[in-house]
Amino acid sequence: MYFLVIFILSIALQCIDCVVFNIHACTADFCKNYKETVGCERLSTACAAQNRTHNGVIFRSVTPCSCCETCLANLNEGDDCSTGLLGAPAPNSICGNGLYCTIKHGNQHPTCEQMFATSECFRMKRKFDDDLKDGLIGHLQAKPSCDGDGNFSPVTCNSGQNCFCVNEKGERIFGDAPHRQNIEHVMHCGCSRLNDKLKDLVEQRFPFFTIRCKSDGSFDTLQCFGNLCLCIDSITGSPTSEIKNLTMTMNSDEATETLAGLRDLPCYDEKIHLDEFNFTRPCENIKRELINTILEAKRDGIDDAETHVDICDPDGSFKPVQYNDLSAFCVDHEGNKIEEFVALKNSTDFEKMHCKCARARNLLMKNNFLEIPECCNNGNYKSIACRRGFCYCVNEDGKQVSIEVIDLHKDKLPCFNDGEDLRDLPCYDEKIHLDEFNFSRPCESIKRELINTILEAKRDGIDDAETHVDICDPDGSFKPVQYNDLSAFCVDHEGNKIEEFVVLKNSTDFEKMHCKCARARNLLMKNKFLEIPECCINGNYKSIACRRGFCFCVNEDGKQVSIEVIDLHKDKLPCFNDGEDCK
Repeated sequence: MYFLVIFILSIALQCIDCVVFNIHACTADFCKNYKETVGCERLSTACAAQNRTHNGVIFRSVTPCSCCETCLANLNEGDDCSTGLLGAPAPNSICGNGLYCTIKHGNQHPTCEQMFATSECFRMKRKFDDDLKDGLIGHLQAKPSCDGDGNFSPVTCNSGQNCFCVNEKGERIFGDAPHRQNIEHVMHCGCSRLNDKLKDLVEQRFPFFTIRCKSDGSFDTLQCFGNLCLCIDSITGSPTSEIKNLTMTMNSDEATETLAGLRDLPCYDEKIHLDEFNFTRPCENIKRELINTILEAKRDGIDDAETHVDICDPDGSFKPVQYNDLSAFCVDHEGNKIEEFVALKNSTDFEKMHCKCARARNLLMKNNFLEIPECCNNGNYKSIACRRGFCYCVNEDGKQVSIEVIDLHKDKLPCFNDGEDLRDLPCYDEKIHLDEFNFSRPCESIKRELINTILEAKRDGIDDAETHVDICDPDGSFKPVQYNDLSAFCVDHEGNKIEEFVVLKNSTDFEKMHCKCARARNLLMKNKFLEIPECCINGNYKSIACRRGFCFCVNEDGKQVSIEVIDLHKDKLPCFNDGEDCK
């Protein structure tokens, strides 16, 4: 749709240019002669200066062939301005960025004033300043950033963690990236904002395939519509190359089909565009198949209203929340499940699930950040976040929305369930929630201490890259594999060592260690099961498992992956390795 509009406009402009050319012969020589014989009006001092205090908006004038430039000088706050009157001369100035022309209470003439009356962004900026004076702003809260029209700037950040795109209303939209200094200069979110506007303009059951974005919300420099492809600018979306036709052709001699590749376009990037002969991504292919299946069923008189087809983000990757028949779960951009963030259908967690925390956690862990957010079971942010010994309230995007307090006083925070302790909540379970006044689990407390120790060492110029801080699972318990200076060992959820599943650092067993068998063995023994798996020394499953006189191959999760044979013939199994079941 975007390129259709651009195409129509470009044709219209070409027609206008043709008419102008025929009347005025608009060439460089024509404009040069016009300037020498007729001349152009001089720009005002402010427009000519174009500095911080004196500037303006320069554009083409209505002279023949637009040979000259004209300018509206930007006025400052409090300057007199004009709201426009019938028959009045055209103004030569305009209120500058963030200002609009209005009659202030008590004044008789209009002046340029800040957009508090018309802009939610400016109202939030003013509230931020007022709260800052009253000591109500936390150390990680950022002042809202507005553009010259009073809309929210496209990028906002959780300091030290992630940045994401917002629309003009300040609402989060597609596009994120790890936080870094001056990210607003490279992350523009133009593509994400365009897609957001298109969603509001076009309402239909099936989400349409529109312009392709990159994961940070900017335009993918390579775009294809059908078999027509071209390069565009990553910030503006303007074309930067000729259109290339990838239409399939038939070789009559050899009866073979050939297809021109995307590699011939200058913007082709093999790291992003994984298949030079297919612009669509795996998620988009699945989405198209789902839509076709629904349409075929509809032709047969079957209305399939349950199937989710809006499964892809604007960059062609998988949306954060995906569904099966029983539940919803969080996935990364490639569609891989993120840890164990799952919610059953028709539950409260299911209805509210957006996986923003799970996605941020996944992004930060991939980029080796130290401070990783803790998430709810459905992948959403918890209402309280704690970093560097301090806790504060956060919104659904993980942004700080209250002042911080020390960890021990987090029950004083306004988001701490209105000051009630956990026991007053209907979902409180003393078997699971061990401390009614402290939601943190022992592992989470140890993890916080480790992070604080590393950060203190870093401030002293010591870079501690050896200490493992990713020691907790999403439920706050200990991860299956824990480490000391010399070895790795398997533990249960409470951090207790499981039997003697230990390996030395830098050994082959150490590198491959995941303790899935040790954890299963521990769980089954606690629940008095009779058939207990045998594990390797590092707590992993052996490649061959035997039960009730039969043996079979298993994968790293202990799942059977071959037919079974009687115990005496297990050397016939494809996974048999001269008895070395743990190699």
